Amino acid sequence: MSERLDAGRVLRAAAPHALLGTVRDHLAAVYGATSVRLYLTDYGGTVLSPCDDSSGDEDAPLLPISGRAEGRALGSQERREQQVPRGDAIDHHLPVTVRGDRIGILTVRLPGDRSTPAVLDELRQVVDQLGHEILVAERDTDIYQRVRRVSRLTLAAEMQWQLLPARALHATRLLPAALVPGAVLRDVAEYRAVETLDDALVLRFDWFGGGHD
Repeated sequence: MSERLDAGRVLRAAAPHALLGTVRDHLAAVYGATSVRLYLTDYGGTVLSPCDDSSGDEDAPLLPISGRAEGRALGSQERREQQVPRGDAIDHHLPVTVRGDRIGILTVRLPGDRSTPAVLDELRQVVDQLGHEILVAERDTDIYQRVRRVSRLTLAAEMQWQLLPARALHATRLLPAALVPGAVLRDVAEYRAVETLDDALVLRFDWFGGGHD
Protein backbone atom coordinates (compact mmCIF):
# COMPACT_ATOMS: atom_id res chain seq x y z
CA MET A 1 0.00 0.00 0.00
CA SER A 2 1.38 3.44 -0.93
CA GLU A 3 2.09 6.03 1.75
CA ARG A 4 -0.67 8.23 0.33
CA LEU A 5 -3.32 5.53 0.61
CA ASP A 6 -2.10 4.59 4.07
CA ALA A 7 -2.48 8.22 5.18
CA GLY A 8 -6.05 8.26 3.94
CA ARG A 9 -6.84 5.04 5.79
CA VAL A 10 -5.44 6.20 9.12
CA LEU A 11 -7.20 9.57 8.87
CA ARG A 12 -10.55 7.97 8.09
CA ALA A 13 -10.11 5.66 11.10
CA ALA A 14 -9.21 8.53 13.46
CA ALA A 15 -11.65 10.09 15.89
CA PRO A 16 -13.03 13.42 14.61
CA HIS A 17 -11.23 15.41 17.32
CA ALA A 18 -7.90 13.59 16.81
CA LEU A 19 -7.12 14.31 13.15
CA LEU A 20 -4.10 16.50 13.86
CA GLY A 21 -2.54 14.04 16.30
CA THR A 22 -3.11 11.24 13.81
CA VAL A 23 -1.52 13.04 10.87
CA ARG A 24 1.34 14.18 13.11
CA ASP A 25 2.12 10.61 14.17
CA HIS A 26 1.88 9.38 10.58
CA LEU A 27 4.20 12.04 9.17
CA ALA A 28 6.72 11.46 11.96
CA ALA A 29 6.76 7.70 11.40
CA VAL A 30 6.82 7.71 7.60
CA TYR A 31 8.70 10.90 6.68
CA GLY A 32 10.67 11.73 9.82
CA ALA A 33 8.75 14.96 10.46
CA THR A 34 9.93 16.65 13.66
CA SER A 35 7.10 19.20 13.86
CA VAL A 36 3.60 19.33 12.40
CA ARG A 37 1.31 22.30 13.04
CA LEU A 38 -2.13 23.08 11.66
CA TYR A 39 -3.42 26.62 11.17
CA LEU A 40 -7.02 27.26 10.11
CA THR A 41 -8.28 30.35 8.32
CA ASP A 42 -10.54 32.49 10.49
CA TYR A 43 -14.04 33.48 9.41
CA GLY A 44 -12.84 36.89 8.23
CA GLY A 45 -9.98 35.51 6.16
CA THR A 46 -7.41 37.79 7.81
CA VAL A 47 -5.49 35.50 10.20
CA LEU A 48 -4.45 31.89 10.60
CA SER A 49 -5.53 30.42 13.92
CA PRO A 50 -3.41 27.62 15.45
CA CYS A 51 -5.02 24.25 16.02
CA ASP A 52 -2.63 22.24 18.17
CA ASP A 53 -4.03 19.48 20.37
CA SER A 54 -0.63 18.58 21.80
CA SER A 55 0.61 21.88 23.23
CA GLY A 56 -2.50 22.69 25.23
CA ASP A 57 -1.64 26.35 24.67
CA GLU A 58 -4.92 28.16 24.16
CA ASP A 59 -3.06 31.48 23.96
CA ALA A 60 -0.90 30.52 20.98
CA PRO A 61 -0.53 33.59 18.74
CA LEU A 62 -2.62 34.16 15.65
CA LEU A 63 -0.64 34.53 12.42
CA PRO A 64 -1.61 37.41 10.12
CA ILE A 65 -2.10 36.20 6.58
CA SER A 66 -0.44 39.28 5.17
CA GLY A 67 3.35 39.36 5.21
CA ARG A 68 4.09 35.80 6.35
CA ALA A 69 5.26 32.69 4.54
CA GLU A 70 2.16 30.82 5.74
CA GLY A 71 -0.08 33.53 4.30
CA ARG A 72 1.77 33.55 1.00
CA ALA A 73 1.36 29.79 0.76
CA LEU A 74 -2.35 30.14 1.47
CA GLY A 75 -2.75 32.82 -1.18
CA SER A 76 -0.63 31.26 -3.89
CA GLN A 77 -1.75 27.65 -3.25
CA GLU A 78 1.76 26.60 -4.35
CA ARG A 79 2.84 23.64 -2.24
CA ARG A 80 6.54 23.89 -3.05
CA GLU A 81 6.96 27.65 -3.06
CA GLN A 82 7.08 28.48 0.66
CA GLN A 83 9.93 26.58 2.28
CA VAL A 84 11.76 28.09 5.26
CA PRO A 85 15.15 26.66 6.39
CA ARG A 86 15.39 25.80 10.10
CA GLY A 87 19.00 24.77 10.64
CA ASP A 88 19.36 21.28 9.16
CA ALA A 89 15.60 21.05 8.66
CA ILE A 90 13.08 22.82 6.42
CA ASP A 91 9.57 24.03 7.25
CA HIS A 92 7.12 23.32 4.43
CA HIS A 93 3.90 25.36 4.43
CA LEU A 94 1.32 23.22 2.67
CA PRO A 95 -2.12 24.67 1.78
CA VAL A 96 -5.09 22.66 3.06
CA THR A 97 -7.75 23.16 0.41
CA VAL A 98 -10.98 21.35 -0.47
CA ARG A 99 -12.51 22.04 -3.90
CA GLY A 100 -10.98 25.49 -3.97
CA ASP A 101 -12.02 26.46 -0.43
CA ARG A 102 -8.89 27.49 1.48
CA ILE A 103 -9.20 25.91 4.91
CA GLY A 104 -5.73 26.57 6.26
CA ILE A 105 -2.06 25.62 6.28
CA LEU A 106 -0.25 22.51 7.49
CA THR A 107 3.36 23.32 8.41
CA VAL A 108 5.59 20.25 8.31
CA ARG A 109 9.23 20.35 9.41
CA LEU A 110 11.33 17.73 7.61
CA PRO A 111 15.05 16.93 7.70
CA GLY A 112 16.82 18.55 4.77
CA ASP A 113 17.65 15.24 3.12
CA ARG A 114 13.98 14.18 3.23
CA SER A 115 12.71 17.38 1.60
CA THR A 116 12.60 16.05 -1.95
CA PRO A 117 10.06 16.80 -4.71
CA ALA A 118 8.77 13.21 -4.50
CA VAL A 119 8.12 13.53 -0.75
CA LEU A 120 6.38 16.88 -1.21
CA ASP A 121 4.12 15.32 -3.83
CA GLU A 122 3.14 12.68 -1.29
CA LEU A 123 2.58 15.32 1.39
CA ARG A 124 0.24 17.10 -1.00
CA GLN A 125 -1.94 14.00 -1.02
CA VAL A 126 -1.84 13.86 2.77
CA VAL A 127 -3.03 17.47 3.20
CA ASP A 128 -5.79 16.90 0.64
CA GLN A 129 -7.01 13.94 2.70
CA LEU A 130 -6.74 15.99 5.89
CA GLY A 131 -8.86 18.79 4.45
CA HIS A 132 -11.66 16.42 3.46
CA GLU A 133 -11.60 14.72 6.85
CA ILE A 134 -11.81 18.07 8.68
CA LEU A 135 -14.99 18.92 6.78
CA VAL A 136 -16.49 15.52 7.58
CA ALA A 137 -15.43 15.75 11.23
CA GLU A 138 -17.30 19.05 11.68
CA ARG A 139 -20.52 17.02 11.83
CA ASP A 140 -19.33 15.43 15.08
CA THR A 141 -17.12 18.02 16.78
CA ASP A 142 -16.91 21.80 16.96
CA ILE A 143 -13.18 22.08 17.74
CA TYR A 144 -12.27 23.18 14.20
CA GLN A 145 -15.08 25.73 14.11
CA ARG A 146 -13.96 27.10 17.48
CA VAL A 147 -10.42 27.52 16.17
CA ARG A 148 -11.71 29.50 13.18
CA ARG A 149 -13.98 31.65 15.37
CA VAL A 150 -11.36 34.10 16.65
CA SER A 151 -13.98 36.63 17.80
CA ARG A 152 -17.34 36.08 19.44
CA LEU A 153 -20.42 35.71 17.27
CA THR A 154 -24.05 35.92 18.22
CA LEU A 155 -26.12 32.78 17.88
CA ALA A 156 -27.86 34.23 14.83
CA ALA A 157 -24.54 35.07 13.17
CA GLU A 158 -23.18 31.58 13.90
CA MET A 159 -26.26 29.99 12.34
CA GLN A 160 -25.91 32.24 9.31
CA TRP A 161 -22.29 31.18 8.81
CA GLN A 162 -23.39 27.55 8.83
CA LEU A 163 -25.87 28.29 6.03
CA LEU A 164 -23.36 30.05 3.78
CA PRO A 165 -21.77 28.14 0.91
CA ALA A 166 -18.03 27.59 0.80
CA ARG A 167 -16.05 30.80 0.33
CA ALA A 168 -14.59 29.41 -2.89
CA LEU A 169 -15.38 26.53 -5.21
CA HIS A 170 -13.20 24.97 -7.89
CA ALA A 171 -15.45 23.08 -10.30
CA THR A 172 -14.92 21.81 -13.83
CA ARG A 173 -16.42 24.77 -15.65
CA LEU A 174 -16.29 27.64 -13.19
CA LEU A 175 -14.32 28.98 -10.25
CA PRO A 176 -16.25 31.21 -7.81
CA ALA A 177 -13.63 32.74 -5.52
CA ALA A 178 -14.71 35.31 -2.97
CA LEU A 179 -14.85 36.11 0.71
CA VAL A 180 -18.38 36.56 1.99
CA PRO A 181 -18.37 38.19 5.47
CA GLY A 182 -22.12 37.71 5.79
CA ALA A 183 -22.43 37.55 9.56
CA VAL A 184 -20.22 40.61 9.95
CA LEU A 185 -21.97 42.86 7.43
CA ARG A 186 -25.42 41.47 8.25
CA ASP A 187 -26.09 40.37 4.71
CA VAL A 188 -25.94 36.97 3.10
CA ALA A 189 -24.74 35.72 -0.26
CA GLU A 190 -25.25 32.46 -2.05
CA TYR A 191 -24.14 30.91 -5.30
CA ARG A 192 -25.38 27.87 -7.15
CA ALA A 193 -23.21 26.03 -9.66
CA VAL A 194 -24.76 23.62 -12.13
CA GLU A 195 -22.26 21.67 -14.20
CA THR A 196 -24.61 21.25 -17.17
CA LEU A 197 -25.18 25.00 -17.58
CA ASP A 198 -22.92 27.77 -18.80
CA ASP A 199 -24.03 30.24 -16.14
CA ALA A 200 -23.65 30.57 -12.39
CA LEU A 201 -26.27 32.23 -10.22
CA VAL A 202 -25.01 34.56 -7.47
CA LEU A 203 -27.43 36.26 -5.09
CA ARG A 204 -26.79 38.90 -2.42
CA PHE A 205 -29.43 39.93 0.10
CA ASP A 206 -29.22 42.97 2.34
CA TRP A 207 -31.09 42.53 5.64
CA PHE A 208 -31.18 46.32 6.11
CA GLY A 209 -33.74 46.74 3.34
CA GLY A 210 -31.50 47.46 0.37
CA GLY A 211 -32.96 44.64 -1.68
CA HIS A 212 -30.95 42.00 -3.49
CA ASP A 213 -28.59 41.77 -6.46
